[in-house]
Amino acid sequence: MTDHELHLSAEPGPASALHRRRESNRASAIAAPDETARRIALEHRVAELERELAQMRGHEATWQAERGRLLVALEAAEREVADLPALEYEAEVTRDTAYWLGVVQSSWSWRLTRPLRAVSRLAGRMRRRPRRS
Repeated sequence: MTDHELHLSAEPGPASALHRRRESNRASAIAAPDETARRIALEHRVAELERELAQMRGHEATWQAERGRLLVALEAAEREVADLPALEYEAEVTRDTAYWLGVVQSSWSWRLTRPLRAVSRLAGRMRRRPRRS
């Protein structure tokens, strides 16, 4: 310490300010490696968080694509459900028609008129045939 600094350190006001300044310089010189390590740790954490964010964005894009696919499948299923009453009606009509056709074909009148129907089909074919010269 110089004489001037000794003289100032004897006075209570300005000497304590000088002492604090010197201590802060020492502390900053010592804290600089800690500050660098802290900054490096923060940069690593930021990089890690950016990687996680990129992964989450990728997952979000995948989920949105899956959601879109599921919505399309849901709409198709809803259309099929809307068509069910019409299909049930058609199935019922077809079942009834098949039943009554079986009843008619098993009747005596159908069996007895079978030769007449065969002759009429044959006559129809003969009329449609072009005549050869």
